[in-house]
Order: sequence, then C-alpha cells, then structure tokens
Amino acid sequence: MTQAQTDATFLIIERDPIVRMDIQETILNNFPGQMILVVASLEDIARAFEYTRGPRIVIASQAPKVFFEHIESLDITAPTGAVLISDHLVDDVDVTLPVTIVPKPFSSEHLVSALRTACETLQSSR
Repeated sequence: MTQAQTDATFLIIERDPIVRMDIQETILNNFPGQMILVVASLEDIARAFEYTRGPRIVIASQAPKVFFEHIESLDITAPTGAVLISDHLVDDVDVTLPVTIVPKPFSSEHLVSALRTACETLQSSR
C-alpha cells in the first residue's frame, strides 16, 4: 500500500493506556508518517474533527450501541471510516459511516487488517 493510499488522520479512543500504546505502535509501524491523535473520550471526538482536515479513521474501543449513536450524531464532512474494537456482539447496524469490527481480544495482525480495510474504503470513496 502506498503512502497516498493511506493518507489519513488516525483518531484513537481507548481508555486502557497499554492497549492505547499498542494501537499507536501498530499504526506507527504499519502506516509510517500518518498523524495520530489520542482522543480522551467519544464525547471529545467532535472537537478532534474540528482540528483535523482530510480523511480520518476513528479507532474506538466502545460499546457498539453507544459508539454508533454518538458517531451518527456528528456532522462529518471529510471522508471518515472507523474501526470499532468491541467484546460485544454487533448486530446488523444501519450507519452511514463505514465501520470495520475487531473483536476483543485482538491481535496486531487483526488490527492492521481492519485499518487497511478502512484505508481502502476511504480511498475508494474519494
């Protein structure tokens, strides 16, 4: 995958500092040169959107219902995708945002695969 294919800002929402560090390291190792922002909570994601331009990928470890309700309430103008890390079952949901689900516990390889899928989806939507 070339640099142009992965140009995106990665926004991480993860409370566990060890898991958050693992996610950051995975992105740094597999998507070099990309911007990474750690967002304190799902409620702060709107403010993070104000400070970023261009395509975004939200990586969140949240309960699916809470994540989908919150993300759908945002006014998202730039191409945005999401990787949802969850230990909850995810039923068929009707959301406008392309979302890849990663079940907990997850491996770095599984996360990289989900992030690549999100990047490819963003690239095809441009």
